[in-house]
Amino acid sequence: MGAPIALAIVRIAVGLLMAAYNLQKASPRLGFGGIQGTAEEFARDGLRGGLIPGIIAAVTQFGGGVLLAAGLLTPLAAMAETGVMTVAAVTRAHAGFWSRRSGYDYPALLAILYVAFIWSGEAGTRSTP
Repeated sequence: MGAPIALAIVRIAVGLLMAAYNLQKASPRLGFGGIQGTAEEFARDGLRGGLIPGIIAAVTQFGGGVLLAAGLLTPLAAMAETGVMTVAAVTRAHAGFWSRRSGYDYPALLAILYVAFIWSGEAGTRSTP
């Protein structure tokens, strides 16, 4: 009985944090430059496509965060988040491991966490804490 409650707490916390983090990517009022700032950061990381990858990442991460927090379509939401975080980790690999130097440790950790959500057995249904 304790493991499902613990998983729900982690899922809700990570989902809400990821949704909030991605509001920062989408809104220029939250200090990240909005979608334009996200697109510029992606370009610095070597991604092409202008605003489109920024919009896709912001929508995917915000939507995935909300779905995770709500316990809805958990494996699908976690798969979407895993994809975004894997791309983030790969594009930051040139900077080394540590995030303090713009490395890939944090996105890699999140990708691993999302894989755990995929395999958690929630099967896309709302879990109750």
